[in-house]
Amino acid sequence: MTSVLAFALSLFLIALPVAYGEAVYFDEEPLIVASTFASPLEAGRSGILCVDLENAAVSGGQGANSSAALWLRAALSSLDSDLLVLSGPQVMGSLGPGAVRRARFQVSVLEGAEVGLHPIELNLTFGRLSGMEVLGDPGFPEIYLIYQNSSQVIPIEASVLEGPRLEVQVEGVLAPGESELEVAVVNRGIAIDDLSVLPRVSKPLEYKGEAIHLGRVDGGDRAAARFSVEAGETLSEYCPISFQLDYLVDGSPRREDLGVVMEAGERGLGWILRPALVLLLILAAGGIVRLTIPHLHRRPSLRRRRF
Repeated sequence: MTSVLAFALSLFLIALPVAYGEAVYFDEEPLIVASTFASPLEAGRSGILCVDLENAAVSGGQGANSSAALWLRAALSSLDSDLLVLSGPQVMGSLGPGAVRRARFQVSVLEGAEVGLHPIELNLTFGRLSGMEVLGDPGFPEIYLIYQNSSQVIPIEASVLEGPRLEVQVEGVLAPGESELEVAVVNRGIAIDDLSVLPRVSKPLEYKGEAIHLGRVDGGDRAAARFSVEAGETLSEYCPISFQLDYLVDGSPRREDLGVVMEAGERGLGWILRPALVLLLILAAGGIVRLTIPHLHRRPSLRRRRF
């Protein structure tokens, strides 16, 4: 078995211009090119930016694959203050000549970012087989591989488009028992189609209805509908209500969740202090305490304005 291994190493060394006791270095190096996949971002949202990495180097012709990028690591950094990279470096493994691998980065685009191309930078670090050295007995050679750390910076661009910017507004009084509320969806971006809204509540609130269909909402318009929720007597002072929004943008389905926090109308200051007020009124009537309630008979303040 040992003789077979030595024979195989001898054949390998014959293919390489390596002399015993000397090192040989390879000229081929990895050449990484990058292109952004069709993944446009939208102002005021976070999205996934896909980057395709390809090793465009030619396979090494010196008996060793020195043009492979080993232990490839890709990091994305923004050169524009409107873009914030949320993902850390991506470990890509090894990338041989002609191989393609896709990296995905989560990027947040600030509200008010301009529509168009924004500069970003892809920082790559990898290792490469740069040389080889043979030592020891020619019958039992010791082969030492020499690796070199390399880096590459690739400037690319991210496309930012204008998308829908939806807001949810809720009007009405939330009280124990059944409450009728109005939900309005305001669109401050591009038009959307087939909008449906599904209210989602947690105890002590309960919603027994289905999704509310609002249809098309153009940019700058709003669509509203009424819905009812039921609440128990142990209603909290502040109650969160979330809404699942399903709609179409240029025929592609989307879903997002928006929410509001409502203050219960029957659980305000007056409702909390009602038993205490009754006791204070009884004590005040008996002359035990003096009760003053500010702001009930406050005279309106006058504001002087100079013309």
